[in-house]
Amino acid sequence: LGSTSLVTNSYGEITQNISYIPYGEIFVEETSGGWQSPYYFNAKELDEETGLYYYGARYLDPTRARWLSADPMLEKYMGMSPYNYCAGNPVRLVDPDGRADVYFEEDGSKIGEVKSETDNYYVTKTVKTTDELYEKSNPDTKGYTTPIKESDALRVKVIVNSVSHEDGVFKKSEIPAHLVVKIPTPKEAEDAFHFIMDDGTGGTKAENNKEYGWNFNSQKEIMEDSKVISPKAGDPTKDSYIPVSFKMNHTHPSGTKKGSSWQQAPSKQDIENTPEGWNRNVWGMGSRLLYINDDKGVKATVPFSIYNQ
Repeated sequence: LGSTSLVTNSYGEITQNISYIPYGEIFVEETSGGWQSPYYFNAKELDEETGLYYYGARYLDPTRARWLSADPMLEKYMGMSPYNYCAGNPVRLVDPDGRADVYFEEDGSKIGEVKSETDNYYVTKTVKTTDELYEKSNPDTKGYTTPIKESDALRVKVIVNSVSHEDGVFKKSEIPAHLVVKIPTPKEAEDAFHFIMDDGTGGTKAENNKEYGWNFNSQKEIMEDSKVISPKAGDPTKDSYIPVSFKMNHTHPSGTKKGSSWQQAPSKQDIENTPEGWNRNVWGMGSRLLYINDDKGVKATVPFSIYNQ
């Protein structure tokens, strides 16, 4: 897939001709002294000193037909060596680097995994109307949704199932990106839950009546200097919401008092304060739901339970 076979100069003359055996070892290479591509099998860079291909996450040894480190998804393939390349069938299959994107339905049901270079988590966009999501909300804080059709949600499920069962063939491009939303990974969620002191049990405990906010960096870690906590606890019988410094992630408290509770879904203010083109994550500590909104409304919801799978 994308292996370099012929390299030409500006006159169309061949300066490099390469043939491979199935696992990427060079069988024949002919050069004429011109520029030579450093990218060979599967368009991966060949380290001339070690003879290994660099795949971004792992190194492949083409002479021994194996990876130098274990497959990060090894628990899925217990019957195979964690160092195998393409399940022993490199002619038919490809393995970009052993990682996969994971897709979920709105109710938290796992749809499937698709080999990828990103290791991201996705959920189908919500099909819930504004009235369905904000059934008992205070009009002052009631937000709104931007739902897709149920037929579109089903379409995502059908396509992901089809792609994820293609024996590992990389076809992520077939998944309609406008119908899914990227969500935090298990590592990001784990870090978030370690920071949040709201235990989700409700009541009047101070920790359960505050908002917690933070940002993730490009390494999918919480930025320590981004952490904020409401300076004082709120009262759900008096307050409609608790303001907290703008962050791309923040919680809505689980606290309860005399039958009153905090709105769990993004507030109207949350939506209006989201920059155009950005997504924000609102962690409903009482509902145990993650809500994703942009400046137009709530795009998706998914239960925290997906991180226990």
